[in-house]
Amino acid sequence: AAKVGPAPLSFTGFATKFINLSTQPVKLYWDAGRISSGPREGQMHTVLIGTVQSMESIGTASHPGHQFFVATTYDKDNVLDRYTATADEQVWYYDPLEDLSLEKRVEEMDKMTKDKKWTAKQRFGREAWMVNQSFSRDYLV
Repeated sequence: AAKVGPAPLSFTGFATKFINLSTQPVKLYWDAGRISSGPREGQMHTVLIGTVQSMESIGTASHPGHQFFVATTYDKDNVLDRYTATADEQVWYYDPLEDLSLEKRVEEMDKMTKDKKWTAKQRFGREAWMVNQSFSRDYLV
């Protein structure tokens, strides 16, 4: 009789995490590209992962090469940022202030807090995520 042993594992998937550092909720989509055949040929194939509230996060299973994008809640064609899953980068932050200098970020956060565009709790949450992003390693459980 033939000897049967365990099959070798070849799954290269992993968990990914997305953090929304903006004051508004956003939607995270998986972007599978254009459909290559059938009645929807040429159309974009996207799948809604979920809505991510301000200063909250969402996770999903992925593998290297998966592409995702963040869009406004009212229009998925209004793409705010794009991400590609790699073995080295599985945690993404959407931060509309990331291109500003540190001084301008603080100035903008002060203005948004003063104008009540976000609460002190939201601001603290954003600053906590920023510290985590800068000084620690992300672990996905």
